[in-house]
Amino acid sequence: MNYALQKLPDDIDIRLLRIYVVIVESEGIAAAESRLNLARSTISGHLSELENRLGVQLCRRGRSGFKLLPAGEVVYKSAKDLLYHLEIFKRDISGLNDNLAGYFRIAVIEGLGFCKSHSLLTHCLEKLSKQAPKVIQEVYTAGSVDIIEGVRKEDFDIGIGVISERQVEFSYQLLEEEPLEVYCIKGHPLADQSRQFTLKDLTKESWAVWNSLYVRNVESELININARALFDSFEQGVMFANTGEYIVLLPRRWVDQYPLAKDLVALPVEDLYRTMPIEMFYRENSSRRAINKMFTQALSSVSS
Repeated sequence: MNYALQKLPDDIDIRLLRIYVVIVESEGIAAAESRLNLARSTISGHLSELENRLGVQLCRRGRSGFKLLPAGEVVYKSAKDLLYHLEIFKRDISGLNDNLAGYFRIAVIEGLGFCKSHSLLTHCLEKLSKQAPKVIQEVYTAGSVDIIEGVRKEDFDIGIGVISERQVEFSYQLLEEEPLEVYCIKGHPLADQSRQFTLKDLTKESWAVWNSLYVRNVESELININARALFDSFEQGVMFANTGEYIVLLPRRWVDQYPLAKDLVALPVEDLYRTMPIEMFYRENSSRRAINKMFTQALSSVSS
């Protein structure tokens, strides 16, 4: 069915769309009161005004409860898309002429709290807050693959993660290298063997491997292991190890600090000299060059 608007919304009010999105996501006007900090009658009036401007009923409300109508679903999805791109527009404009304002979004890998890089990032954000007080900082957690794609699409300004292959459009800065160990859970057949292993001894075991590390180490002995599972975050790696079916390559300091890894045992592998590089990266031609430059300069100053 085509829910065409009866009126062209030439004079649509962005504020009304924001209120409408909150109403829908709160599943009703009453529940939206606290989020909007507006009286119920005021919210209801704004909703009626939006329906009048669009010339279509968006929802039913009353004693029977709140119900979103099909036309309301279309308007909700379109409003979300419009508001998202409006934020992107604001970010792009704020990057012109070194005008440091708007949003600054950083995406970091899960488990960064166990790294030295966490302290660096904390001090860096503190310094950036003082230098650019009009900038709103946002920090997200994601897997390395999602972070790379987000930085490429400029959903994120800065990414911090484990990079499988460097991209020509990105600039990189190595933050630290985390020592790695091979782990299995207590009770695994290998955990009960009191001897030194070599990587060759372990090639036929079932491995779960951090995807980025597996790709990055194609030139090493790791390419010969029996990789039966790939993961993109530290927590997922611990989960695979805890099944008892896999041995897993994980950063030592993270395992020591993570409660759910308390039953993991490090296997003594005499020829394992592996580290996991934690890198910061951003797009060279980003529309947010000014704020990215300030962030990297702040990072260099706190890490020196």
